Amino acid sequence: FASLSSLSLRRYSIIKMSGGCPPTEETRKETNNNAVDDDDDKDDDDVDKDVSMCEFRVACVQFEPAHGDRTKSFEKCLRMLDAHEHVLLSSSSSSVVAPLSIIQFPEMCFTGYTFDSREEIEPFVEWDDEEEEEAVTRQFLSSVAKRFDCLASAGYVRGIRDAGRKLYYNAVQVIDEAGRVILRANKHHLYCIDETWADEDIESGFTSLELVLKARGIGNTNSSRSSSSKVEEYRIKTTVGICMDINPYKFEAPWGAFEFAKTIEKASSSLILFASAWTNAHPDDDAETKAIVPDRTETWNYWFNRLLPLFVDQEKEGEEGILRPRKRAFVFANRVGVEREIHFVGSSVVFQIERGGKLIVKGGLDNKKEGILVARVECNGVKVL
Repeated sequence: FASLSSLSLRRYSIIKMSGGCPPTEETRKETNNNAVDDDDDKDDDDVDKDVSMCEFRVACVQFEPAHGDRTKSFEKCLRMLDAHEHVLLSSSSSSVVAPLSIIQFPEMCFTGYTFDSREEIEPFVEWDDEEEEEAVTRQFLSSVAKRFDCLASAGYVRGIRDAGRKLYYNAVQVIDEAGRVILRANKHHLYCIDETWADEDIESGFTSLELVLKARGIGNTNSSRSSSSKVEEYRIKTTVGICMDINPYKFEAPWGAFEFAKTIEKASSSLILFASAWTNAHPDDDAETKAIVPDRTETWNYWFNRLLPLFVDQEKEGEEGILRPRKRAFVFANRVGVEREIHFVGSSVVFQIERGGKLIVKGGLDNKKEGILVARVECNGVKVL
């Protein structure tokens, strides 16, 4: 794939790097990214009078699951959350720090990712119609959401019974503070590893919806940004993706189809949640190739390239005359570790694309180490009255 350095960089304006590496080697900074709380970015551009801006914090949990053992995976995540509790809960004791609104876990992050058949994965299927006490991933996410007073999102193996058929999906679910399922979304573009067991969800397409998140309003006075200390609820247009969704369908669609990016654009989404088990190799590659874990900037550059339509001509109105969001926030949670010789590349990242094509990386994690990334983002939203 092409990196950003091989594109016309005049289309991109990298205005801030907090806790992460920019997509060009020349301006790289080495920092500690296990926990990042970016709370000092300011933008003096004029805001649109009819657009509400809000700010909140997001978290990405990057780790290596215990393959086939959800209990061990849950326990590891709890230890990580315990270790970062002071950062995650810092808004509870401060009127200055933006509230934590969502914790994003990776794709199939508690079961592991590589399964060879429907029979092998069947014990880990969680059915839409089963009781809550049987849905262990939902239970875990509910406990996390309640503990940190935010939404919790993670990938899992979803089962749907439909007219006597059993359908298995690689999916993601979002749980709120009350333990309610806010969203279940299926992976739309299957990777070859998924095809050994997962059904393809052709009809529903990518999922976009409005999420209600806790946030602080942002106002501007004489081109100087000011933030309210009051935490309120905002409706934020959101698009959800899972790993291969960002790629061309089956790697057969044209590179320039940009299916996922164009879905974000059409939905006017300001928040993008992305759960991934991203690898740089194919199962048929030799062992040496499978062992290559690219530098995180290489992975980031690939993801940025796959979102190219969101960078270009951002100052213009959309095709239907709808003004694009002033700021879009992207929360990409990926896993690390090795399963059946497949190496996963980590590099979880939170970034923003602003109108005019500005790219702001708010923070990123290592390509091999476990960690939790916390970053502040700004989005378009509608205050809930």
